[in-house]
Amino acid sequence: KSMKRLVNLRSSVMPCYKQFGIPTEWMLDSGIASKMRVASVTLAKVYMKRALKEITAYTGGGNEAVLVAQSVRFTYRVHQVCTTSVLQMNQG
Repeated sequence: KSMKRLVNLRSSVMPCYKQFGIPTEWMLDSGIASKMRVASVTLAKVYMKRALKEITAYTGGGNEAVLVAQSVRFTYRVHQVCTTSVLQMNQG
């Protein structure tokens, strides 16, 4: 959602800034959005590796299913956010 807000804000204020002669070059997409997406996917990978390491090291109780469920939910959310951001950036 924050990426969408950033793109919408940038799109809405650039014409006004150009009209008043305010420099807008710094607002152009310099790849920061894609870097943020890559960083979030990297974070998800690190989290999954950690969760899998804990699951394999853990040998008792029923917490294994809980850990797996948490890690899968987190990874899915990150994937959804990244995919949504890519689609919105391509449309905008």
